[in-house]
Amino acid sequence: MYSRIAPAIALACILSGCTGVRFANQTVDDGLPNDYTNRTRIANSADYRFNLPDNIGAILEEDPTKPGLYRLAATSVIRPEGFNPKEIFLAKEDNQVYNGKVTAGGQTSGNYTAVGLSLEANQVAEISIVDVSRADIPTPEIPVAALHNYAQTKPAQKQYWIKSLLLSRLLKRIYVEQKADFAASGPAFGANGKVYGTTAIQSNDFNLTAVLIDIDTYKTTKPHITDKSFGDDLSTNVPGVVTLRSLCAQPLKSNSTPGSISNCPR
Repeated sequence: MYSRIAPAIALACILSGCTGVRFANQTVDDGLPNDYTNRTRIANSADYRFNLPDNIGAILEEDPTKPGLYRLAATSVIRPEGFNPKEIFLAKEDNQVYNGKVTAGGQTSGNYTAVGLSLEANQVAEISIVDVSRADIPTPEIPVAALHNYAQTKPAQKQYWIKSLLLSRLLKRIYVEQKADFAASGPAFGANGKVYGTTAIQSNDFNLTAVLIDIDTYKTTKPHITDKSFGDDLSTNVPGVVTLRSLCAQPLKSNSTPGSISNCPR
């Protein structure tokens, strides 16, 4: 009889901490939303952070000597005549992209590779992604004629025009599995029949994402553009919109050192 009861008592003790406080199991590993995973993320972005408007309309080009690597083209920015991009700070009630928990087993699924997790078997991460600000050229004001003219004489290598930039904050807090006799010193929760308590391990980082337009799309024709606001699915409404998922470019003020579009350093 004891052998059957002991595991049940132990589990109950873990979930309640043997203190009379019960931790209900929370949902984990529910995956990042498409609104985030479909964005093109740019690493090494300290310069972008402080100069979002300055970089709107700039062109990223593939290094002809290093296929798959991108850098800022020496070309001047292409913008509508008289248009000056501004940084718009997003309202707090509208800027929460994701808040959820990820286990060690789930960190390689649900597109969590986008946030760079490296969890031990006894750890759970709480992820919070909040959009902070944006700068962009509205779809109806895309300089179609200017892009068309530029495309006629552009270099042979691939080039992308930066339509929009979106700055987000990424907070990661690590929780560790606790034993039945743990002394709670901070937030705790239950998941998969276990209790996790917070640690001092956390990071607060910035992520920069972009809406990029393939300039080659504008080479032979002047595409018709359907008016769509930032954040909608632009891929079917603006010709040439591409998602590279991960674009590790050096700061846009420099055009000397290219960056890789895969395996971004963190």
